[in-house]
Amino acid sequence: MRQAELQCWLVDDSPTVRQVLLHLLHEQAPTWQLHEFASGADLLRQLSNSRAPELILIDLNMAGMDGVELLRHLAARSCKSQLVICSGAPVRVLQSVGELCRALQLKLLGTILKPVTMQAVTDLVRLVEQPQRAEPHRPVTAPLQVHEVLRALQQHQFYPVYQPIIDLRNNSLRGFEVLSRCIHPSRGLVPPDAFIGSLEKYGLIQLHTFDNLEMALRDLQGWLEQGLDLELSVNLSPQLLDDLTLPEQLCQLLDSYQIPYTRLHLEVTESSCAGTVATRLDILNRLVLRGFHLSIDDFGTSFSSLERLQELPFDTVKLDKGYIQRALTDEACRASVESTLMMARRLDMRIVAEGIETLAGWNMIHNAGCDMCQGYYVAAPMQAAQVLSWCQQWQQHYH
Repeated sequence: MRQAELQCWLVDDSPTVRQVLLHLLHEQAPTWQLHEFASGADLLRQLSNSRAPELILIDLNMAGMDGVELLRHLAARSCKSQLVICSGAPVRVLQSVGELCRALQLKLLGTILKPVTMQAVTDLVRLVEQPQRAEPHRPVTAPLQVHEVLRALQQHQFYPVYQPIIDLRNNSLRGFEVLSRCIHPSRGLVPPDAFIGSLEKYGLIQLHTFDNLEMALRDLQGWLEQGLDLELSVNLSPQLLDDLTLPEQLCQLLDSYQIPYTRLHLEVTESSCAGTVATRLDILNRLVLRGFHLSIDDFGTSFSSLERLQELPFDTVKLDKGYIQRALTDEACRASVESTLMMARRLDMRIVAEGIETLAGWNMIHNAGCDMCQGYYVAAPMQAAQVLSWCQQWQQHYH
């Protein structure tokens, strides 16, 4: 769409705020068609008589119809406009309103905190006007059936891949997250979404986890012998946390390859710790006592807080990819990320940002003081044969 065709509506009951926003938008996007409204009711009346604009800026705390009510009315009209919440409400309220927009299937582009700054408007304009890239088509893959899973295990169709984790303090390689891939004889490469659930459903996730981990430990042993100082991170299914012998099994496996327990980080999803029962607390504490590191994975996908997590023996928090992506365009979410980082430092916990895919993402988390990161901006998951050459390239160019 040409910039001259873009319509932007803004609704705020403060004439001063509207004047400031109009001025800043006119400076940064002089070809936009700007329309102002003093109330949600005025905006809805206009919406009844004309096509919806490409962009709507909405204040929350307005007299009469507030911004939340306006969102409800826009959803009822199946409004397809991109929305920006522009408000001085507390960050926790802005985050909750963001969840409401997603629940209402509204297109929330981001939030701007009041008082509005020139930088915030500049970022908004750049985001709206940047070329939109179509998401690659990813066909849905049917889950593997029980006979396919059993055959994959028996015929070693599963194998580990490794995604680098970078220490942002000095750009050094800290280690790798161990992921799993599957080569199916007829389907080809099967994504994890099509086999992890099946492994859990048929009670085979523990066998797969230990098979994948053993292959990774064999690779790690070789890398350590060649002088690399690396750690591995491995995901644990919640089902494994119901087996009281898990600590002994892991110790036995690492001992067989002479790998110190401190080189293994065990990742547990945030949701699997909700309402943690005695068995899981038993296992988690015994793992820590033996020297393993524990990480909360996908932090930011539910309503847990670091205050809650400090009751559990974790030393690392991994910020969810979606959480990081939203923070790039959402000032409230960015403030939440920064608050999480400050709290983590007070609790002596490390923070790993997942899903870093762009230079903008790298700069944001680096400037915020995040400890480590991983994502496609650094490298895609790679097979073991690629690791040594990748490590050499990274050290030459970035360290």
